[in-house]
Amino acid sequence: MRVIDILIEKTNLASLKKKVKGEIDKSSDEALLNRIYSSLNSGTLTTRLSSELSRLSDPEIQTFIDDIANAIIRAPGSFEEKIAFVDGLAKGYVDVPAMIDGNRHHFSDLLTPTDDVPLKFLFNMFNEMKDLGGRAKKGPGEFALAVMSPKVSVFGEGDLKIGKHIVEVKAEGGTIGATSLFQHQKVPVILQKFLPNIDLTKNIGAKTIANAVKEANLDPDTLATFAQELTDYIFKGQEKWANTQPLKLALQQVNSPSYASDISKGYLTAAYSAYKGRADKSSKFKGVMLMNFKNQELRYFENPEDMYDDVDTVSFYFTHSNKEWSGKLNAPSVTLKRQAIPNVNFPADSSKLKPAALAGLYGQTAEQLIKMAQQRWPQNLDLRDPGFQDAVTATIKELANSGMNHKKIPAEVRRQYPELSLRELPPVEAPAPKQVRREPTNPPKFTAPTELPAVEPPPPAI
Repeated sequence: MRVIDILIEKTNLASLKKKVKGEIDKSSDEALLNRIYSSLNSGTLTTRLSSELSRLSDPEIQTFIDDIANAIIRAPGSFEEKIAFVDGLAKGYVDVPAMIDGNRHHFSDLLTPTDDVPLKFLFNMFNEMKDLGGRAKKGPGEFALAVMSPKVSVFGEGDLKIGKHIVEVKAEGGTIGATSLFQHQKVPVILQKFLPNIDLTKNIGAKTIANAVKEANLDPDTLATFAQELTDYIFKGQEKWANTQPLKLALQQVNSPSYASDISKGYLTAAYSAYKGRADKSSKFKGVMLMNFKNQELRYFENPEDMYDDVDTVSFYFTHSNKEWSGKLNAPSVTLKRQAIPNVNFPADSSKLKPAALAGLYGQTAEQLIKMAQQRWPQNLDLRDPGFQDAVTATIKELANSGMNHKKIPAEVRRQYPELSLRELPPVEAPAPKQVRREPTNPPKFTAPTELPAVEPPPPAI
C-alpha cells in the first residue's frame, strides 16, 4: 500500500469508527472497555471536575484539572464510579483526624469509601494522584491528599496545610533540616583538637565519633567540654529553641552499650527542634509526617524521640570528606521503617494447651502470615479484608486438628492461599483469542500444557 493510501485510510472517519467498533465487539476486557468509555466521555468528567475542584482549599490544584481528569480516566474502575468520585470531591475521601493521630497507617486506612465509590477505586485514585504530584513538582503524597480532601492543601513544594497548621512531609530518605542550616566549616578543627587520632579524610558519622571518643579516653571534664563545644558550634544561632542537651549528654556516656545510637538519637532531637524553630506560633511546622511509598504507609510525629524509634538508621555526618557536601549531609535523613513481625511460639507439646490458648495461637499464626504478605504486596487490598484473616485462621485450625506439625502449616497455608506467597508468581499467559476459521481435514492432536510445580518459600520460624 502506498503512503498516500495509508494517510487517506487513517483520515477516513467512517473506516476508523468501523475498526474501533469491531475491536470493541471482540473485546471482553472490562477494564479496557471502561477506560474507552471514560475517555469518550472525558468532557463530562472535566466539566464536573472543574466545578468540584473549585471548592477545594488549595487553588493551585485547580490548575491541574486536565491532568487530574486524565488520571481519573486511566484509573481502573467503571465510568459510574469515576463520576461519583468527582461528585464527592467537595466532601472529600480522607480521614484527616486519623492521618495526624500519631499512629502508623496504611494509605488505604485513611480513605473513606462510599456506597458508590469503593475502597479499591479510591486506593487506585490515590496512587494515580501520587504519581501526578511528582510531575507537578509537588510532593507525591501531599498532592494526592490535597486533591482528595478539601481540608488539606499543599503549602509550598512539599508541606501540607491542615486547617491552620503546617505539617512537614518527608518521603523515604527525607532530611530533618535544610542545606546550610547547621554549621559545619569548623567541625574538623574541633574534632582534631579533642580527638587527635581521628582520620578526617573519612566521613565522620555517629559510629566513627563514638569509636574515636572511646579511643581518646578523655577525662570527664575534657569530655564534657568537647560535647559542649561541638554541639554549640553545630547549632550556633539556634540556642533558644534547639534542644541540644540530649546530644551533649549522649556524647559523654562513653560506657553506654548503645553509645553510637544514643548520639544519633540526640542529634536527631537537636536537628528536629532547630529545624522547627521557635516553640510558638512562629515555628516552621507543627509536626512531621513520614511517608513510605514502598510500604504504602505513613505516620505523623510531633516528638523526635518517637520518630527515632520508628525509623531506619538515622543517616548524617558531622563532617564529610567532600567539604562541599558537608553542609547538606549534616542534616539527618530518615525513612519510616518496616514494622517488625513477631514470631509465634508453639510449645513442644501443644496437646496440653486449653482450647482458648490454641485458638489464640492459630489467630497469631494467621496474622503473622498475612502481615508478611501485606509487607511484600502492599498494593493488594484483599490481604487487608478482615474476613480473609478469619478464613486463614479457620484453615490453620483444620490443619492443626488433622495432626499436621505446626512447622509445616505455613507452607501448606501458602499453598492453599497463593496470595500469601512471598515470591513473585510467574505470569499467566492469557489464552489466544478465538478466531473463526475453516477446520483442517487432519487437525493436530491437542497436547495438554505441562503443569508447573508450586514453588514455596521456606516457612518462617513460628
